[in-house]
Amino acid sequence: MIANQRLLTEKILFDYYMISSIRENEIHSPFPFYLDKELFEAMVSSAEILNSVVCRIISKKFKNPDNLPFVMGKFTLDKEILSMQCPISPFFWVRYDAFVRADGGIFFSEFNYDKPCAQREIAISDMMSPHNNPSANFRNAFYENFKSLTKNAFATNPKPTVAILVSPHHNEEIHLAYFYMDLLKGLNLEFVIASTDNIYVKDNKAFAFDKEIDVLLRQFPTEYLYEIKDIKEMLMLFEEGKLLIINDPRAIIAQTKSLFAYLWQLVELDDDFLTQLEKDTIKNTIPYTTLFDKSKIDDLILNKNKYVIKAVYGRYSEQVYIGNMLSDEDWRLIINDVCESEDLHIIQEFCPIKKDKVLRFNGENFENKTAFGNFGIYLSNNKYSGSCIRWSPNYLSDDEHVWVSPVGVSDRNIHISKIVEAHDYDSIFCKINDIAAFQYGFTGGYTGFQQSFSLDALVLEENTFNEIKDATNQLANLFYKTTKHVQENSAILCPVLGIAEELIPLVSKQEQNTLSFLGRFDFVFDNIGRLKLLEFNAETPAGIIESIGLNSLIKDILKIPYRNPNENMTEQLQAQLNRIINIYKKNKQIHNIGFASLAYPEDFYNTKFLFDILNEGDENFIYGEISGLHIKNDKLNLYEQPLDAIYRYYPLDWFFTDENYEGFGEIMKENTQCINEPSTFISQSKAFFALIWELYKDGFYNEAENELILKYIPYTSLNPDDFHNGDYCAKPYFDREGNGVTLSISEEDKDFIEDEMIFQERIPIQTVSLDIHTTMSVTQEVLYPVLGAYVIGTEFGGIYTRAGGAVTDANAIYIPTYIKEKGEL
Repeated sequence: MIANQRLLTEKILFDYYMISSIRENEIHSPFPFYLDKELFEAMVSSAEILNSVVCRIISKKFKNPDNLPFVMGKFTLDKEILSMQCPISPFFWVRYDAFVRADGGIFFSEFNYDKPCAQREIAISDMMSPHNNPSANFRNAFYENFKSLTKNAFATNPKPTVAILVSPHHNEEIHLAYFYMDLLKGLNLEFVIASTDNIYVKDNKAFAFDKEIDVLLRQFPTEYLYEIKDIKEMLMLFEEGKLLIINDPRAIIAQTKSLFAYLWQLVELDDDFLTQLEKDTIKNTIPYTTLFDKSKIDDLILNKNKYVIKAVYGRYSEQVYIGNMLSDEDWRLIINDVCESEDLHIIQEFCPIKKDKVLRFNGENFENKTAFGNFGIYLSNNKYSGSCIRWSPNYLSDDEHVWVSPVGVSDRNIHISKIVEAHDYDSIFCKINDIAAFQYGFTGGYTGFQQSFSLDALVLEENTFNEIKDATNQLANLFYKTTKHVQENSAILCPVLGIAEELIPLVSKQEQNTLSFLGRFDFVFDNIGRLKLLEFNAETPAGIIESIGLNSLIKDILKIPYRNPNENMTEQLQAQLNRIINIYKKNKQIHNIGFASLAYPEDFYNTKFLFDILNEGDENFIYGEISGLHIKNDKLNLYEQPLDAIYRYYPLDWFFTDENYEGFGEIMKENTQCINEPSTFISQSKAFFALIWELYKDGFYNEAENELILKYIPYTSLNPDDFHNGDYCAKPYFDREGNGVTLSISEEDKDFIEDEMIFQERIPIQTVSLDIHTTMSVTQEVLYPVLGAYVIGTEFGGIYTRAGGAVTDANAIYIPTYIKEKGEL
């Protein structure tokens, strides 16, 4: 991966004119970020609506700056520029900086009309070809729109000259100038890159060096155009149509941040200048803004965390002061400085930004980094043409820490619904936790000082739920077919799966003719919305008490209107147990049935809960701790009671590594029947996925099964060299709770030779934002949800959703899950 990252950097250095720097390998991530389709469409449509408003404001004729409808502050040449009477041509380039609100929706922090950058980043994103690439037309739009804007210059000169105006002090702009020249190849143009010292007017013509120019393409701010000695003469040429300046210098009207205050003023006055759609767009996407004045100081100090102060002509993150990021003392100092400044400032509502998890190269490997995304929405000739994302570890961007990733667009399959108001949350949580403890024996409400389950709900659309259900049913049959094949070829295939020789006779026996009494497929949605199966817990699936008990309890207490996907799970388990008992009764008497687990709390309460909901027949059910098992009279005994059958919430292989359980395997094979058969250990091995892929290659499956594998099962191998891009997830054959799982992008040099590991295509998992509650605080975290689908026999049983880190471990949060049926709001 490091070598691949260097190749990407070199391509960007040479083909896209990026500046070489000490951080050059860290600036561009190859991994796309996928923006939710609804948010993307809101950004684009809102930007185009607001751009229409801005263009109407700018198109008014002003005889001098005093005729402006709002205060925008003084700048050199303001009179000359703002009083120009020639028509304004469409803006060639505009960038709106959009953010996703932490509580939903979007907002724009500023408009970049004067000399917007990010063209390179958009083109690189296009080069990466992410799914649903929103920048696919960027190069063509750049070319065609420049051609359209400059057609008059083309008509009077067979080979017009374009001067690209940059500051010699800003290397980035000089490099971008060369990139623009590449984008415009084919237009029969002559280019010259110039600074303010090299441009002048002679004989009523504009020149750059000694070349007469027809077009001045500005990568240079309007408020500093006074640095051009003959700028007033050049502005006259522009007014007379003898020189085209792109963008029109009057773009500074839209560049100034006090325009935001004016737009809000129009909304509050209910001014007819705006349509209702435009008013709604301003209210929804522009933080409330007013001009700074001293009468607001007390409120600013008292409510520091609610406000941002900005200079109206500040660029990048300069002269932006966020109260939430400053101490009380520093905030007061800033306010004092602003009061003494001659520059105009605005006060803006502080909008918390949604955090995301993205992969960032840190110089050695890739790491999952929590960051804030700045989404550049690029308009050309008033139409959307491309997007980029710049990531920053905090609210303010700076060149030392920002990085970029490609951007795609996808439909989100999963949504978190906030059910409980913040001020009621803890009391309701305690109520539900207490009821769960007394009603179900659930004692896992806290992991340390962190609440282990959420009252926010994951709500699935009906079609999404149906896909999970159908995929579970089909994959269960495929796994069962594969298990039978392993049993028929156990001497060859069991060692491949890491199954010890002494276990082979035990796992080769099967009487139930089904995949598992109770197993769980662990699904995720990838970042473009595809369902993928990561693992199968065939032996000891957790989450039973949460899925059956808590899911129902939370729905009832909070009056959640959606369907519980686990509402029939108890009845399914009871029916499956009865089926298994009846199979065994054909050959042996079944009276005593044991349920045994470790005393570890999660194991205990899940097994005891199963015991409670299944203890309804004529048989004698016995619950106990695993150490209470012993052999007597050729049967397993639990607390001196002989067992005819046992449900073990305990990994099969552990019986063979603990001398206290010597001989248990033989007894389970012959005299004490297993509710969860030892054969489930075959599909418990993560190498089972690699076997499926090898059998797929060998033509073992039918056409429908092949399609199922390709659609849902990530490519899995026993050899890491099969992954030519070096991007895989390494997993031990039998470890649980995420133990030993490694991402190659994070630890490329790890040596797996001595380990029994499988290597699986890394799936970029779709994330959710979830409030994490502890006994002391609440924080919003970006987590990776895993949707466990229970398999009862070979049929779907229910859903168990938890969310945690990129590798799910025991600290993951349980999220109650419900189904929004078609037609429900």
